[in-house]
Amino acid sequence: TNKNGIYFENGAYFYYVDGVKNYAGLIQYSGEASDGTVYENDWIYVRSNGQLATGKYWTTKSNGAMTAKEYIFDETGAMVITTGIVEENGKLYYYVSGIKQLCLGLIELDGKY
Repeated sequence: TNKNGIYFENGAYFYYVDGVKNYAGLIQYSGEASDGTVYENDWIYVRSNGQLATGKYWTTKSNGAMTAKEYIFDETGAMVITTGIVEENGKLYYYVSGIKQLCLGLIELDGKY
């Protein structure tokens, strides 16, 4: 069978191209997985074994799309792109489009400074 796209197998999501699990790195994906999960221009990271990364994962093959660094992916493999205040290890940080912002000074957030 020539599988193409994302398939849910043995509790994990895998990316296939022409029936072969493919190492694609960081790519933007739209389509429906075999279990009905819908991806709409989501960023996913396809590991060297063809499995989609989940949780915190360091991207090494970014294909020039983003900086190679640690990102967070949900249980379906879609990148979690955070904007706003996030608590990490008891400290608060400000994120814009998934990137931690440092040394911004005073900012306006939800109409407050």
